[in-house]
Amino acid sequence: MNKTDLALFAGLIASDGHLDKDYHGIRFITSNKDFLEKVSIMSKKYKTKIWKSKSGFEKNRYVLYIYNKKLKNKLKNIYCIPRGKKSETIDLPNIKFNEKLDFIKGLFSRDGSISFDTKNNKKYPQIIFWSKSNNLVINLKNFLEDLGIKCGLNFTESKDQYRLTIRERNSLIIFKKKIGFIHPEKQRRLDSLNL
Repeated sequence: MNKTDLALFAGLIASDGHLDKDYHGIRFITSNKDFLEKVSIMSKKYKTKIWKSKSGFEKNRYVLYIYNKKLKNKLKNIYCIPRGKKSETIDLPNIKFNEKLDFIKGLFSRDGSISFDTKNNKKYPQIIFWSKSNNLVINLKNFLEDLGIKCGLNFTESKDQYRLTIRERNSLIIFKKKIGFIHPEKQRRLDSLNL
């Protein structure tokens, strides 16, 4: 994997993946076949297994599994992805600027979404990112704001998660230009916004 693909992959694993605690396994989970195909191509250097699972939130989801000690150690040591449960402890890694942009693109591709907020019978686009990690959302907000992307941040008790929201038109334009999504469906939605 080149540095861009590795940082993207690390962001995906940090958001909705898993490093096995006792083995050298790496799991990535999605319900979108096109997205799975993109991730599979990105990780083609490694021997992968793919299977369909019916457990968890999404009824029909796919699991991409890689068993590779060297890759797992890179994800753990360079991108600070802990083994086992990570949702409350994950944070932005201390990596080079462009790698961080790619890492964030991976994060948003799984834990981010595009929706519309309705006010006065008008729909306004927004990008929302969810996480249980306080450190991650605070550091992510600071990094995005340094790029000129204004973010709102609050804690939603009903979901027991932090919600980072991007609503301002110029901020959405900067997000689209500098970050975007690797998830094909989310990127199509972003591209279709009239900004």
